[in-house]
Amino acid sequence: AGASYYQSMASCGVVYDVAVIGAGVIGSAAAYQLVKNGAKVVLLEQFSAGHTRGSSHGGSRITRHLYNVESYTRMMVEAFPMWEQVEKESGVTFYQKTGMAHFYPKDSKTLENMVAHMKKCSVPVRLLDAKDAKDVCPYLSLPDNFVAAVEEDAGILAASKTVTALQDVFVKNGGKFFDCYPATGIIPGDVITVKSNRGDVKATKVLITVGPWAKKFMVSLGLDLPLRAVRNESLFWEADKLPNDKRSDFNVIIVSDGSADLDGCYIIPEYEYPGLLKISYRSKHGVEVDPDSRDANTNQNGIEATKKFISKYLTGVSTTPSIVEPCIVTKTPDNDFIIDKHPDHPNIIMGVGFTGHGFKLAPVVGKILTELLMDLPLSYDITPFSLKRFTN
Repeated sequence: AGASYYQSMASCGVVYDVAVIGAGVIGSAAAYQLVKNGAKVVLLEQFSAGHTRGSSHGGSRITRHLYNVESYTRMMVEAFPMWEQVEKESGVTFYQKTGMAHFYPKDSKTLENMVAHMKKCSVPVRLLDAKDAKDVCPYLSLPDNFVAAVEEDAGILAASKTVTALQDVFVKNGGKFFDCYPATGIIPGDVITVKSNRGDVKATKVLITVGPWAKKFMVSLGLDLPLRAVRNESLFWEADKLPNDKRSDFNVIIVSDGSADLDGCYIIPEYEYPGLLKISYRSKHGVEVDPDSRDANTNQNGIEATKKFISKYLTGVSTTPSIVEPCIVTKTPDNDFIIDKHPDHPNIIMGVGFTGHGFKLAPVVGKILTELLMDLPLSYDITPFSLKRFTN
């Protein structure tokens, strides 16, 4: 009954304007933007809705304007109100404002650039010396040579809840969403056929947003993308109670000390699990994996690096994680995204390689992908995201 239902609903002679393959945060955001612009859209997900196999699940994603690249800061200026609009339309609150402090050594050029970009984009930012670090995180104990850029408007997106909200407003606006609907291949043409054992789907354009499966999937379309699927762990640690009996009333923290093993560890206040802080490494310690066998190996290097970070820079925090949750990051060589048309099939668009920092930008990326698919004027220069940058 299930299979016949899917076949009758998704493939009964309908030719969609766009078939979106992959219903993570990027695919769901793009699908939502497409239907808002009047397109007839089907969104296909290989696993069940709300699955934890890819890159868009979990309870928290740091969301901020602070970036070392001005174009991303500018995109976030638009992303914040777009997230607010999704909250309004869905009736779901998934963003929590916490503030954020990103610490660097005082002579850091990266910090200088971040502050300059914020000021250029008219986003409030201030500096904080290490001696005042406990004002933003009572567990921090940093050397005097550190300074932070502090952004009061930064916070946390509840990842899984956010993706579900996007899918809900997509459907409310007339989109068709089918989970447990794996795309097994694509037959290009003026009308594209998306092959599936659930029944083929036809569309005049296809958007590929398959996350960690992008490299494997695009081979069938003649492209060998320079992508690495990297397993990271989200780590949760017990911490001493604060005087107010809470572990949540402080800023999100990132500490970048420039060292090979500790650079870029982050701290998220108590949010997902009672009594636990989320303290983990960024993707430089991740281990390359086949996304279909993600759990074959635990990344002990990342866990050990985080233990070292805690011992060096924090007080009152356990040195053994209570919870370890895997996630996959899809990395490009330069840490920028791939947003482009297939060079041989311009009605096939890809949005892949979001390198662990795309979640917060999903509304704007969805808007850009919609503009590409609907031949609308582009709101942003996407040359940095072009596939052509890898031709050499």
